[in-house]
Amino acid sequence: MPGKKEREKDLKQKKEQKNVHEGHRQRMREKIMKTPDAVLLEHELLETLLFYVIPRGDTNPLAHNIIDTFGSVSAALESSTEDLKKVRGVGDKTAEYLNLLGKFGRVYSHICHQKTEYNLDSRVTQEYLKKLFNNIEKEQVYILCLDFRNNIVKRLLLFEGTFDSVDVDLRDTLKNALSSDAKTVVCVHNHPSGIARPSYADKLSTAKMQEAFELVGIEFKDSIIVTDTQIYGIISKKMVDL
Repeated sequence: MPGKKEREKDLKQKKEQKNVHEGHRQRMREKIMKTPDAVLLEHELLETLLFYVIPRGDTNPLAHNIIDTFGSVSAALESSTEDLKKVRGVGDKTAEYLNLLGKFGRVYSHICHQKTEYNLDSRVTQEYLKKLFNNIEKEQVYILCLDFRNNIVKRLLLFEGTFDSVDVDLRDTLKNALSSDAKTVVCVHNHPSGIARPSYADKLSTAKMQEAFELVGIEFKDSIIVTDTQIYGIISKKMVDL
């Protein structure tokens, strides 16, 4: 039977080992958060994801084991819970977690690749704009970034508040629109009052935005006001009843 000194030494070693693992996990989280998606190593990403279902221990060997078994992370996430549990070290909870990650990824990918063509005469576009402000009581301002086919490729919440303060956030908006490779943009904001007609501030802010976007080579297509019952284009001067 080990003596007091041996027990204390064993306890100290276990504590040091625990601290090393905890430090490693924090370093891995920080590394994953800072690394661009295009250069992420899949075994490191999987190792880090496993932290959230396996609270203690080294998940690196298990991550490699899963990838070696299925050939890739994507193949593992497409596998059934039964097949996942065949991998040594994968229990019910981990198998379910990985299976759910796969489902989430497929649903998210489907949503991201759905294209909504911007056309104010289209019922699809009208419903899209209406849903954007469902149950929203404050005034919100969005920028819709469109590709060369008029598909909405990115939506940016500019701010909440009155439209006359738009110049405060315009620099970041221009930067985001440029990064999305937008060919044209549409500004959309709601009028909780239910009146779709533009105010003087709406017209002034629209003119400022139109000038700013055209300076960076992006067409400012329209500035849209949305209420529960109507949509109005300040530039196109088009009124749509919902």
